[in-house]
Amino acid sequence: MLELRDVHSGYGETRVLHGISIDVHAGEVVAVLGRNGVGKTTTLKTVMGLLPCLEGEILLDGRRLDGARPYDIARSGVAYVPETRDIFPSLTVLENLELSLPLGEKRGGGWTLARVFEIFPRLEQRRANGGMQLSGGEQQMLAIARALLLNPSLLVLDEPTEGLAPIVIGEIHSKLAELKRDGLTILLVEQNFGFATSLADRCYVLGKSVVQWSGTSDAILADKDMQHRWLGV
Repeated sequence: MLELRDVHSGYGETRVLHGISIDVHAGEVVAVLGRNGVGKTTTLKTVMGLLPCLEGEILLDGRRLDGARPYDIARSGVAYVPETRDIFPSLTVLENLELSLPLGEKRGGGWTLARVFEIFPRLEQRRANGGMQLSGGEQQMLAIARALLLNPSLLVLDEPTEGLAPIVIGEIHSKLAELKRDGLTILLVEQNFGFATSLADRCYVLGKSVVQWSGTSDAILADKDMQHRWLGV
């Protein structure tokens, strides 16, 4: 579904990615792992058109994404949940969700407000509360729910467990596992090794701005030398 072919990217004159190649197949969860500063978030921002693809190609179902504007990428079926979540604090939960409805309805698909409230019942309970009144876990749920209402073919998640308590991380994990069982394709960046490998079908490990290792979650769990060298686990 998604292909990154020898992608170079960065900030201004500073290059962060030096030839990243990643494949994500329909219906699978792929995790991108690595220490801080190796380019994981840069990779996702480049996929979303928030940073320029300076060299290489990014394709979605065979169509070029590199060079496209972020909102056109969203219209093509890629929904992005940034590490900062970026909900609107002055809007209610319901108003935050309603922002996604026009595009989601235009794309068509199974995600509606009723279905989002079914998978995230706490959001229905808090639907009249402002974004600034939510806990960190509730904000993460809201950010994911808002992305789902776009009816995406690909969900891109950046550090969904960042700053959350262990009990909330477990809840987020169960929700993502449910989405995986439903067949949603997910590209995930995550520092929590156990969280990522328990969800992902395959993993890519970044180091020194390139892919240093790729393989199944079972393979990465068995490769202790690689974990020590590139993840510091």
